Amino acid sequence: MARGISLLSRSMVAATAGLVSLTAQGAQVPPKDSFTLERGRAGQFEIGMTVDELNKIAGRDHVRAVTSHRAAESRPALDIQMTGFTTGPALRILLTRICAPLGAWWIEVHDPRFRTRNGLGVGSTLGDIRRLYPGAKVVGIDTDDGAHIAISDLGLWFELNPAQAFTDGSRVTSVSVSPQTEAVWARRCPDRLR
Repeated sequence: MARGISLLSRSMVAATAGLVSLTAQGAQVPPKDSFTLERGRAGQFEIGMTVDELNKIAGRDHVRAVTSHRAAESRPALDIQMTGFTTGPALRILLTRICAPLGAWWIEVHDPRFRTRNGLGVGSTLGDIRRLYPGAKVVGIDTDDGAHIAISDLGLWFELNPAQAFTDGSRVTSVSVSPQTEAVWARRCPDRLR
């Protein structure tokens, strides 16, 4: 028994030393909610943030300026790379002028680690969504917006591949955090609402 406790104690000391070592080296541990999808945000990235704020969170080395052609509309955007996701940008953040500077207007999420508090995200099925939101319907088929399920309670769009039939097994290919224009203006430039 004493030998088991001694072995357990040594393991705990080694694990603590490793954690202290990582912290001392400046390794960042993502905040608990860094991959939570909710109204107006994808993890630490929030609708309304300025380009400078987005660069600060992602790290300039992980951000690339691009042009988005979402819904047949060209708009400046930022592709955000994240460690652990290698099949393209984890996020694409579409930009617009908010008060004066460019800021996040729409966030496209491609990284399946981002999830709602009830577990929905890239890779979820249409059946998963319908179990949680029984009235959910696929809309936007054959439109510039593309096939998606908009859940207004969450402020999120779950996008599907329009080339497939929509069955309960159809998978979400990306999730979009939709604009929150009035909330952003109220926070960023309240005098504009007067």
